[in-house]
Amino acid sequence: MVNFGFSRRFQRGAALFLVGAAACGGPEGAAPSSSAVPSAVRSGASTVVASSSAVGSSTGEAPRIASGSHPSASAAASPASALPRSGRPTPLEWCRAPAAVLGVESPDEPACRFAEVREWVLVWCPLDGHRSGGKDLGTYDRALPAGGSVATAEEVEWGTHGLGRPKDAIVVSLRPGTTAKPTFTYRPVENPTWLRDESFSFELPATATDFSERRFNGGAWPRTNARETQLCDGLEAGQKEQTAQQRSERDAKLLAADAQILEDVEGLPAAPDEATWAAEKSALVTGSDALDCNTKVSGSWFWMKCGGKVEIRGVEVEKGRRKTQTTTTFTEGVATVLTPYVEETDLRVRIDVADGPRFLKVRWAKGKRPYEVGRFVSERQ
Repeated sequence: MVNFGFSRRFQRGAALFLVGAAACGGPEGAAPSSSAVPSAVRSGASTVVASSSAVGSSTGEAPRIASGSHPSASAAASPASALPRSGRPTPLEWCRAPAAVLGVESPDEPACRFAEVREWVLVWCPLDGHRSGGKDLGTYDRALPAGGSVATAEEVEWGTHGLGRPKDAIVVSLRPGTTAKPTFTYRPVENPTWLRDESFSFELPATATDFSERRFNGGAWPRTNARETQLCDGLEAGQKEQTAQQRSERDAKLLAADAQILEDVEGLPAAPDEATWAAEKSALVTGSDALDCNTKVSGSWFWMKCGGKVEIRGVEVEKGRRKTQTTTTFTEGVATVLTPYVEETDLRVRIDVADGPRFLKVRWAKGKRPYEVGRFVSERQ
């Protein structure tokens, strides 16, 4: 062997360099060692990820290709976030909702059902445990939500009409990622300590972009059909009557408490004359234009006049009347109110118009006089 005079230290360094070059790929055509091949080699915008079976394998398995670019914020965001979300349906909405029959039924063998309103589902099973084909589940026990929530008594009463009335029901809100499995249990007559059940699954994948991706028992969503709503009309009328009665009772208590006559304001200057009121600018009272009302404040007095374009049928001060300083008039469809306007004023005036009463509320809490003197509203409270 020819000795070129290189030191042993140099020779050892050169040898290490050549080994390192071979590990990084070496000269073209050199076969790399399986232990020296990196797990991923960057190439352009893509990353080639070699599986362990592909490295050094004679099968010719192609490596998996994974995107090397980072996803944008919009791409990373779940598209399911765009799905609409609504509040829990009212009992009347449940009553008018279409429903699906979950199985074969007859008058003597009712089936379970569910109603749907937007992304909400109300599911129930009848008390009668007899099912088609002679199946007998026994005596109804109870419902288990399993991803849903127990329906209120009013939801059960209004929403579950049809063949086979239930004892309870389950409400499910279908949001992306929802997997609910409400279960309805029965106790066999021959073995009351045992349990038999009927259960159903309601799902919406976490990646869902539309409610059409809903799944029932892992398969297609059942078809729903319109139900008879005559019962709903009667229930709605009864509800309105009950609400009106409750409002009447509440208003009676409120009026009794508000009818107290207040003492006059001591040291109050005399009310302005007509010329002063005529020269005064209008005060800000929200809703006054809709009732053709003119409202003004002068010193420590408030004045209102309504009528002309709008038919006024009456006026009454319900709250905040002063013993002698508050006055009202009503002549030929024109109503007026004159009253002190000072700190802690809390006045409510009812003005009757053709389509129902309106209420003028004038308030000045203790402190600086407010810019908005008052407002007209449709509710007493």
